[in-house]
Amino acid sequence: MSTARAAACVAVLVLGAAASPASAQTHWRQQLLEKLEELRERRAHHPLLNAQQFVSLRYVYYRSHGPEDREALRVVLPRGAELERFNEMREGIESEALDLLDELYGTRDDLKALAVRDRDGDGIPDYRVSDYFGKLAEGDLDVDGDGVRNVYDAHPYDAARGGHDGDGDGIPDSGFADRNANGLPDHLDWAFLGRDPALARIQLDLFRDHEVILVERDAEFDLALARAVDDTVRRVFRAPFERSAVLPTLRTVAVEKTALLNAFLAEVAEDDTSAQVFSQTQSLTVYDPGRAVRDDLGRLGLLVHEMGHSYHMSLDWDAARPDLENGRMDFPARKFVETVARFGWTTDEYYDGQFEGLRPMPRFLYAGMSEPAFLLDGRTPEEWEGWLNAIYEELGEPEDYLEHPSFAREGVVGDYSLSTPYEWYGDNLLAYVVSVLEAAALEGLPPDAEAGAAEVRERITASLRAIWPAFNHRNIGPGAFAYFETTFPIRDDDRRFLAERYISPIVDSREDGPEGSLLQHP
Repeated sequence: MSTARAAACVAVLVLGAAASPASAQTHWRQQLLEKLEELRERRAHHPLLNAQQFVSLRYVYYRSHGPEDREALRVVLPRGAELERFNEMREGIESEALDLLDELYGTRDDLKALAVRDRDGDGIPDYRVSDYFGKLAEGDLDVDGDGVRNVYDAHPYDAARGGHDGDGDGIPDSGFADRNANGLPDHLDWAFLGRDPALARIQLDLFRDHEVILVERDAEFDLALARAVDDTVRRVFRAPFERSAVLPTLRTVAVEKTALLNAFLAEVAEDDTSAQVFSQTQSLTVYDPGRAVRDDLGRLGLLVHEMGHSYHMSLDWDAARPDLENGRMDFPARKFVETVARFGWTTDEYYDGQFEGLRPMPRFLYAGMSEPAFLLDGRTPEEWEGWLNAIYEELGEPEDYLEHPSFAREGVVGDYSLSTPYEWYGDNLLAYVVSVLEAAALEGLPPDAEAGAAEVRERITASLRAIWPAFNHRNIGPGAFAYFETTFPIRDDDRRFLAERYISPIVDSREDGPEGSLLQHP
């Protein structure tokens, strides 16, 4: 374990255990960091860290709303025969997977056994293990094997309770609590739980129309974020959802404080993960850094980028074998490779990262995945980084370096887009959408308002740069723009609506437009 990671493990629970003034927290943090090496050698961070596993498991599928929910979500640690079986399997086996579990959980064999638990015996462990500090995330989509997906199951660990699914979509049709008879189980239903009616309406409509459920784990949706999810699905992704009402890799959109074990650990570890998509669990999770985005365009952009991952992962989804997709360990599949090949991405050496010699096998969020390395126009990501840095340094390291013509000629919308074809896809989809909305915003200006048009562009640039410092949507190449325009065509009424909702707030403080707004649409 790295020094930085060990420091984070030590600091999080000791400092987070009691509310104390900022100066006291700083003092204690410094003391802990000074003792880091000693604590790392004694692995004293494991007891502190392992206690947090139980806290995070309380909301691994959804947050509880009372004693009955808390009891239904309570995880019983392996003991007795289950723990003995794990220890027998562990004895005498050399396994990289088990070595990683040792690093994450120390001497807690019960947590290691929990990491390989397969309650329903379908070959898919109940949980996936985060490579960072061992947080347990959803693994098997239906841990009790009753046909109802965990998120919809009021008793996810009890096959005899929680409802029955008659049509195979993982949503209960009978035998579940639905006291307002709207089809949503009570433990998820914001209308039943007394939330903002506008928020509840968005949740119910997305569920009914597209089988997308908005879920709160240890954080809350606000109306602005829920609206941005709804607008991305219905207006940006209208065409894919018209081709098929359900996108198989986007069934859950959840909010959670952090991808790590708690917010303080995230702060100390300097983790700023905004959102993540995991196709295996058909989910998109927005974390606090993403929830903290208060810029309307930035919020929409984050969701567009992430749902872009959901879409490209759906290209190879095997609808006949959702169990295989739930347990997938190899990426990417054929159709995605063919899609990005037209833009210069080719596969290079293949990395077979899957672990051997252990059954059942723990599944990690990242470790153990198999995938090829990629080249873009014959160059590695490292070579592209060197090329980009050379121009950046030659220009004197300005904030607006991506406005240099070299990047537009290469179609480089941002440095992140050069790292993998997955991020290239998400960033270029974002660049396409912002370009469309920018054009729609400019249509609302008088033909001779050059100064106003320049100001709109400048404010859009500033808005995006505040969230993504190394991003320039205007660099999108014509081939990429044409592909995304064909795949995600945005209707004229949607363009105008989205420009009004997400561009106008950036510029409507200008006083010289009609009714005080720079942008006016019919």
